[in-house]
Amino acid sequence: MFLELKNILFSYKNFQILEKLNFSFEKVGFYTITWPSWSWKTTLLKIIWWFLKPNSGEIIFEWKNLYKQKNLINFRQKIIGFSYQQLHLIDELSVEDNLDLKAKLTGIKIDKSWKKYLLEYFEIENLLNKKVSEISWGQALRVSLVKSVLLKPKILLLDEPESWLDSKLIKKLQVFEKDYAKNNLVIISSHYLNSEKNNFLSIKKI
Repeated sequence: MFLELKNILFSYKNFQILEKLNFSFEKVGFYTITWPSWSWKTTLLKIIWWFLKPNSGEIIFEWKNLYKQKNLINFRQKIIGFSYQQLHLIDELSVEDNLDLKAKLTGIKIDKSWKKYLLEYFEIENLLNKKVSEISWGQALRVSLVKSVLLKPKILLLDEPESWLDSKLIKKLQVFEKDYAKNNLVIISSHYLNSEKNNFLSIKKI
């Protein structure tokens, strides 16, 4: 199995959030996480991102225990793209410098044609020279989305990606997500997917 969560237990300030969570993801596909509390969905994504370590359990990637991986942070940066509402952007750097930063840190060369396509698709090609502090939150979210997928990660995690997007851009994003999932693993959380009857954690393939 490509990615597997095994007996994950996670608690926060003595409040148990996850208990013996087991789930496996195929190498390609589009998965959704629904849960009444947005904060716990973000927590689960951060565990999958290997940013938060569970109290117990394992994350297996291509049959190897991730927590035994050397240089885990650098390895994670190369494998996973993650965009969530606490945007990992540096306000005083330009949009372009923010986009190029991960490539510089990992040593991965940016595909210029792919970058051009993403900039045009998410309509931020005119923002490259602006500082992040000079653009709107919705524009910054699109910068974060582009940054998350710029290096063509095998795993793409998106937390509430529709936030601050208009209906036109939400539709474009949904098309992009499903298209990217044809060759990669895409996992998203979204309040748009929640229903009043869903009062439990649900991870499913679409």
